[in-house]
Amino acid sequence: MPSPQEAAFNRSVADILIPEYRRQTGKALHLVACDPEFPDLICELPEDSRRLEIELVEIGLFFVAQEDDGLHYYQRRFAEVLAQHRPAYKGTLIRLQTSHAVVSSSRPHRFPHAKSTEAKLIVAEFEELAVKHRERLLPWSACLLRDFVSSSGLPVFPALLRHFDAILINKVPDSYPGRLHGDDPVIDLHSVTQYSMAEIDVAVDRALRSKDKGPSYTADLLVLHTLHADHKPYFAGTAMHTQDIVNAALEHVSLLKGRFNEVWFLNAYFDDTQRLYRIL
Repeated sequence: MPSPQEAAFNRSVADILIPEYRRQTGKALHLVACDPEFPDLICELPEDSRRLEIELVEIGLFFVAQEDDGLHYYQRRFAEVLAQHRPAYKGTLIRLQTSHAVVSSSRPHRFPHAKSTEAKLIVAEFEELAVKHRERLLPWSACLLRDFVSSSGLPVFPALLRHFDAILINKVPDSYPGRLHGDDPVIDLHSVTQYSMAEIDVAVDRALRSKDKGPSYTADLLVLHTLHADHKPYFAGTAMHTQDIVNAALEHVSLLKGRFNEVWFLNAYFDDTQRLYRIL
């Protein structure tokens, strides 16, 4: 049996799915159960009392969690470095943009281990950037790291450039959360996740393959979704565009043809007044 949290999440999905399904098909569904081991939902068609078995599967950018530990380490170390130069960056929000090389490569990106020489170089270069180029960076800026070059034209911050492309600095009020000391800046390496279109294809393919469990594993409906379940980490993100997900699903759905009568995508939010999209 699913946990109480999973059953509650399944019910919350049904609360969204049932009216959207009626909007798209004209068919009313009545929820019968949201807590069996399989399928995730059982609904009934009142018109003929026929029951529909519905399986749910999340589409997620799971590499985010795998990269988070590395980003947390550098976020903490950058804050510690700038704490030594208080109050130079007081009242600022500092972000680093992930490099194009990282975004275009297969994820997760392996940020250097804390004890590695590369990690020490990254932290040292960040401190040099913040201290030596303070006048260029403050009070606010958006600078490409490759624009910082030596007299010979070589990049000054090669280690940083292997992982980040740009530094962005904005003024923020004293009430802005995320700092341990009033004279510190806020360092944020997490609020924006950049990724290539290939990652959406990987995410959709992973979701569909998770339901490829043999010819006996069937249901009436399979619903892919990007909804947030409170009982587990959320890696979907609203930055994934609906049409990109639908197109990727259309490419891979043949894998499950014959296992599910209908395949749908249920969006976490409305896109042009619509949340539910038919794939198969």
